[in-house]
Amino acid sequence: MRIYCFKDQFVKYCIGIFIATTVTILLFWSIVPGGWDERDAADYRSFYKPVALNLLVGKGLVTSDGSLATRYPPGFPLILAGLFSMAKLTGTPEHWWLQGFTLLAMGLACVLLYGLTLMVIGKRVALIAAILWMTYPFNLWLTKQPNSEIAFLPFFYGSLFLFGKVLWRGWNKLLLPLSVGALIGFAALVRPIAILIGILLAGLLIALRWKNGWKHCVIPAALVLIGNIAVVMPWEILVWSRTGKWIPLSTGGVPGIRDGLTCALVTKGYRRPLKVPLAMRKVVTKAVEEWKQGGLKTTGDILAFLRKQASENPIGVLQLFWWKMKRAWYGTDAQRSEERWILLIQAPYLLLALLGSWLLWRRGGRHREWFILSSLLVLYFWGMTTMVLSILRYMVPAIGLLFPAIASLLDSALDNCRRNLTPLGGAVT
Repeated sequence: MRIYCFKDQFVKYCIGIFIATTVTILLFWSIVPGGWDERDAADYRSFYKPVALNLLVGKGLVTSDGSLATRYPPGFPLILAGLFSMAKLTGTPEHWWLQGFTLLAMGLACVLLYGLTLMVIGKRVALIAAILWMTYPFNLWLTKQPNSEIAFLPFFYGSLFLFGKVLWRGWNKLLLPLSVGALIGFAALVRPIAILIGILLAGLLIALRWKNGWKHCVIPAALVLIGNIAVVMPWEILVWSRTGKWIPLSTGGVPGIRDGLTCALVTKGYRRPLKVPLAMRKVVTKAVEEWKQGGLKTTGDILAFLRKQASENPIGVLQLFWWKMKRAWYGTDAQRSEERWILLIQAPYLLLALLGSWLLWRRGGRHREWFILSSLLVLYFWGMTTMVLSILRYMVPAIGLLFPAIASLLDSALDNCRRNLTPLGGAVT
């Protein structure tokens, strides 16, 4: 009976959190200047939407010029094609379906983060984490336009929710770890930044459960990888059959890395050029010259360029990487002057996350394991973002994993306040 009561209560909380998330986003759209608008979604207009429309008319996964759409993985265009087909079938505007999908995806992501935090820490902390997530300014900012991160979030958090069940509740069915890998695979087909997360989760499972025997770590870890590969491989085989090349989910890696090297000076018609230290500016200027002369076409070219610059101008290369690492927490693609305000808003979140993480580490057990899992994922996203174009939008999914730590700290502070305000340890005056 208690189990059923708990399940009913859990469902009620999930429904409430989902509704609260959608209401928060709708309120945000109503008050933010411009509201929801697809006009500034450059990747959506130039790639995702044309590919989705070509899918609808039977041309397949191709771009506007008819070439195979490998710049980004096919996950988001497939989702868009489904939304556009529903709009056509019902005779309703496409943007209604895009907005509805945004509300659905963000609501599900918040519910999954709540469930994950509940599993690790407890109900009050889970509720605080959910409130932090649904009100996080840069999470809300993502919803202003059709970004692929919106579709990425429920797959990513869903995989972590199931991974938490494998890690902390054990597994007795093959489907559970397979589903972890499958959801990571779907997430990677939406955002290629997730390309190595399956390996990371499998390795962490072995590291944390090795003492329990190989049946409790190696087998589920292998199933995670199998599920991941099973979802991603059809796309890889399709690309190989059409181009004769194997690609790491997309062909956007090299352009992204190159863009991250040159973005301070190359404005692309919409960016604000940035002032950078002189030594770093020399590295960026040479990167732009190399690119304009037809270089920096492969990862090997970029690594060779950086090695050469490191020997000639080590200070400039160090400044470049430090600059990119910082911008991952506050940078925007347009490099707006408002970035300093973003940094000011981010700073309290990051400070509280550090203090909350220290608290979780001290508690040990499941709390410490969550600290390890979330820290590794945040560092992973930070590294991947630093490697390409260092902007906050790429970090938002990982920043959500810091909210359980912040929530734990706030909950602990509330407990301390409550005890201090209650005279004689709880006696009523």
